[in-house]
Amino acid sequence: EKLQRQNADIQLSSLKQQISPHFLFNNLNTLQTLVKENSEHTLSYIQHMASLYRYVLDHQHDELVTVRLELDFIKSYTKLLEERFGNSVVFLLECEDHYLNSHIPILALYTLIENAIKHNKASNENPLTIALNIRDSAIVVKNNIAVKKDVISNKVGLNNLQERYELLSDNQYKLVIQQVNNEFI
Repeated sequence: EKLQRQNADIQLSSLKQQISPHFLFNNLNTLQTLVKENSEHTLSYIQHMASLYRYVLDHQHDELVTVRLELDFIKSYTKLLEERFGNSVVFLLECEDHYLNSHIPILALYTLIENAIKHNKASNENPLTIALNIRDSAIVVKNNIAVKKDVISNKVGLNNLQERYELLSDNQYKLVIQQVNNEFI
C-alpha cells in the first residue's frame, strides 16, 4: 500500500508539472503580442500574470484546493483573457455557495476553461461565451462552438485532469462531452 501511494504521488507530481510549462508558454506568447503592439494593457497584464503565478507557487505542493480559491484564480485568469481577447470572449461563472469549501484538484477549472479557449476562435462579431457552473456535484463548462480548424488535440489537458482526479479521489470520475445544438458541454 505504501509503494502504491508513493507511485501515485510521483504520478501526481508529474501530471502537475505538465500544467505549468503549458500555462507559462501561453501567457508569454500573449505578453509578447502586447509588447509588440505597445499596448496600454501590457502593465495590467503583467500584474495579473504575476498574481496567477503567485497562486501557482503558493499552492505548488497542494494536491487539492477549495473551490473558492480555484474560482478566485479563474476570475484573475479570465481578466487576462479579457485583456487578450477584448469583447470577443465572455465569461459566466456560477457556483452554488455550499460547494465553495469543497476541494478539487488544483488548476482543474483552469484546464477546463483553457480547453474551450484552445479549441475555439473568438471575434467581436461572434464572441466565444464560456459558462462555468458548479452545481449538483458537477462542474459544467459550456461554450458556443466556433472551432479552430488548425488545432490538433491530443487531449493532454483533459487526460491530465482525469488522471489527477483518479489519483486523488475514491469517487467515480466521469467526463461527459456533449454537443447540443451549437454548444459544446
